[in-house]
Amino acid sequence: MNDEPLFLETHIQTQSQTTDIILSVTDLSETLLNPSQDEVFLSTEVSYNNYYTYQKLLAANSSQFLSKKENNFFKGTKWSPDGTCLLTNSDDDTLRLFDLPVKIMETFTTEDLPQIDDSLDDHLSVSLSIPAGESVYDFCWYPFMNSQDPVTCCLLSSSRDQPIHLWDAFTGQMRCSYSSYDHVDEVSAAFSLTMNPAADKIYAGYNRRFEIFDITQPGRGSIVIPTAATKRSYGQKGIISCLSVNHEVVVAGSYLGTVGVYSKDGEPISLVQGQPSGITQVALSPDGCRVYAGARRNNQIYCWDLRMIEEGPILSFERNSSTNQRFYFDLSQDGSQLVTSCQEQRLLVYDTHLGQNIQEIKGHSGPVNGCCIHPFLPYLIASSSGERKFKNMDDKEATRTFSSNDVIVWCAQRPI
Repeated sequence: MNDEPLFLETHIQTQSQTTDIILSVTDLSETLLNPSQDEVFLSTEVSYNNYYTYQKLLAANSSQFLSKKENNFFKGTKWSPDGTCLLTNSDDDTLRLFDLPVKIMETFTTEDLPQIDDSLDDHLSVSLSIPAGESVYDFCWYPFMNSQDPVTCCLLSSSRDQPIHLWDAFTGQMRCSYSSYDHVDEVSAAFSLTMNPAADKIYAGYNRRFEIFDITQPGRGSIVIPTAATKRSYGQKGIISCLSVNHEVVVAGSYLGTVGVYSKDGEPISLVQGQPSGITQVALSPDGCRVYAGARRNNQIYCWDLRMIEEGPILSFERNSSTNQRFYFDLSQDGSQLVTSCQEQRLLVYDTHLGQNIQEIKGHSGPVNGCCIHPFLPYLIASSSGERKFKNMDDKEATRTFSSNDVIVWCAQRPI
């Protein structure tokens, strides 16, 4: 296989606004655990609200997810930058692409919400499965991905004991790899991944360091940025579990609960104790003035002003996150609203200026672990659910217990 990557040149610009929605649906667990055929299906049991118009619900689940692994479940979902498909990660070490139905794409073509009727009922199908080989630590899209230009259709993933892989989103073939090595010259797996807005650099988090790869130079070769020279020296210690990058700064979160701010070249700027437990996600606001951080076993998402980050959080957003599972959150394109997943089978939407909960979106049959807002159709929200469950070994008559396992595309009346 040729290790030289294809040149990536297409650029995409998107816009988004704000929304308000309350949605509820009937429990999906009965249907999700008894799929009639090996395909992704549409749930039609949608309730209506007198104040809000019809809310579209697409639920993805099939027997293929249950048969290959008894306790399989989704572990996050992300929209493609061009908004045509969803990328998901599952506990069976497989990345899957779900295509948004053509009928829906033709209906939702602008930021103005069209009239929705039952004729839009369609399947949310799996178009590609990519076996990662080992447990996937992190994954992300190429920022300028455009389905009309196959060269740009690619994604990155990092798995246990493997280098970073660049995958072709059409064929599922590996285009190239980016490798990091430890002090005994063995391959180190990146625990977190992201790309800069210019899409020419890959930022990857490791133990007490992050590395910067040039996307045009696969193989061995990166800029190593130590966050702490040793376990006893000053700096950001522990595994760099999450990263967020804009044109000016890099924000890194660690499993020891710290948030570090660095220049785009890796020079340290500030370091704060961001959470009492391991941080699982950090995000920069669209204007670059705020940083958000969520953690495992902690029910608060904290927000800091980057200009005075050492003075402490300026806002907090409550959610139920009492386990070690990663619960994602996402920001609207103008930064005015935050959507977060949580353990209570729902999505929570907050006003980022006031820190107030303004709505809930219900409908999953298990803990919601992933959520993301469509890049340019702000009234479409995707979410995924699932958790690891264990059989009661003391109960000899206990039957197989499956985790809820669904990915849903919601349509709000007004944009997020």
